[in-house]
Amino acid sequence: MKFYRCIFVLLAAATLFAGCKKDDEDTKPSLSGSVTFGSIPAYVQKGDTFHIVASGAYRKSKTDTLVGYYIYDPIVAKYDTLRAEGVKGPAEGDFVISKDSLISFTMRVGAFAKGYYGTSSSAEFVVVNPSLDTLHGSLTGHPFGYGAGTSFTDARDNQKYYASSTATGGWMLQNLAWTGAGYPFADAEAMNYIAGRFYNWDEAMAACPTGWRLPTDADFVALAGAGAAGETILGAAGTLKGDVSFN
Repeated sequence: MKFYRCIFVLLAAATLFAGCKKDDEDTKPSLSGSVTFGSIPAYVQKGDTFHIVASGAYRKSKTDTLVGYYIYDPIVAKYDTLRAEGVKGPAEGDFVISKDSLISFTMRVGAFAKGYYGTSSSAEFVVVNPSLDTLHGSLTGHPFGYGAGTSFTDARDNQKYYASSTATGGWMLQNLAWTGAGYPFADAEAMNYIAGRFYNWDEAMAACPTGWRLPTDADFVALAGAGAAGETILGAAGTLKGDVSFN
């Protein structure tokens, strides 16, 4: 009886060994290289379109049959082929921000080839809505667009700004966002009318709309003394502080 039991154990071990060996034989190689496709800004808005050109991945040699590329659109949860495997020509297509869902997404561009494990690269971004005249904008909790203050339009780009009048004159309640100079927050144009633009001194001196200028030290001193004792003076920070949330 012991003899047969030993034979059974040996047969079972041999079967297990053979199974492990088969798994090793089925292992596929991975594609070489890294997928590149340009860049996506950290903040985007509905309607933004980015032209994607994928490259960088290959089989064991760059002279082998061309790999295929795909793009994954997380906003609509959809895969699209940029180029089929073995097809010559660029692997390209447009990536469109199709919705104004105010959340973070991760899009992905990947390479594939028969008999190989694929590889991919990704980019994270946040969808924003710069409108202040809607309850569904990225900035909520502000008084703009609901009867507070006055507004004016910059004739250079038709951008509307809200302003406040005091005994010392008018004050803009938003950061200037004229695109003729400067650069936006995080280098993302979608943030332009949400956070305004950064200007150097020379740019700022020439950036204000017609009829407006940068405030001087004397303007700030006059503003500080314009109200009666106990009166609240509303500037940009005074109007917004503690009330506004983003996205």
